Amino acid sequence: MVHIATPPQSHFAIGVDALKAGAHLFVEKPITESYEAWVELRRRARDADRLVVEDYNYRFDPAVLRIDDLIASGQFGPVRHVDVRFFQAIGDPSHAFGDRNALHPTRSLPAGAISDFLPHMASLVQHFVGSHESVTAVWRKQDAQGVLPSDSFVGLIDAHRGTATMAFNANSLPEGFWLAVHGANMQATVNFYDGRLTIDRAMAGPSALVPVRNGLRQARDVGTNAVGSLVKKVLGGPGNYRGLWVLIERFYSALATGGEAPVHVQEIDDVNRLVAACTETALPA
Repeated sequence: MVHIATPPQSHFAIGVDALKAGAHLFVEKPITESYEAWVELRRRARDADRLVVEDYNYRFDPAVLRIDDLIASGQFGPVRHVDVRFFQAIGDPSHAFGDRNALHPTRSLPAGAISDFLPHMASLVQHFVGSHESVTAVWRKQDAQGVLPSDSFVGLIDAHRGTATMAFNANSLPEGFWLAVHGANMQATVNFYDGRLTIDRAMAGPSALVPVRNGLRQARDVGTNAVGSLVKKVLGGPGNYRGLWVLIERFYSALATGGEAPVHVQEIDDVNRLVAACTETALPA
């Protein structure tokens, strides 16, 4: 088994060499520089009868797995809409992505540095509402002095099982990575940076009391998550990458038992098609 965590421009070549050597692949995102390169890597993995996984670690975050359980139980109801927002000040000159004197490898990707984050966002959209049917993307450069070709992105997605929005901003604080899943009976919101999960439920009784009851429940959840997050940071652990530990464990278990990979090839294909559709109109890198 080979973990590929080098700059994305080298993923394809290293992946091909590893497949020739008989290895399974665990590849950091983005898995390749283009959708076409991914299709070729997928073909080679299939012909070699090897598993290949792209690192969608947020798909396996405990908060997302909790939402999955609520959906599977029927309590959540069908998912209607998903909103994914990633605000991180990567455009700042002190950040590796924004440094003028040391060009980050991701700067040559189709949408520049934002391409490094799109697979995480797209994997969550694909997970909850399926493959996309159409995409409208808006790219802007808000900081005229910054080195990023685009520092703001918004995407509107019409997908197989619902709709979705994705947004990234490279000049907004405080930083955070948020997921909101809207179902027929519940709404779940996650901030991956602190592991916070809050849930709004549709409830019987006077409508005026519903926000109060949900607010009290959310206050309890926020307090519990804040304390739990602090304890985990003090004791040591994966931090924002809680899902990575789960994903790697499941991948190694699949290799040991001959089972299916925790991320199916079709999911990777859907995600990379969505990323490609979003970056078609990106400003030139």
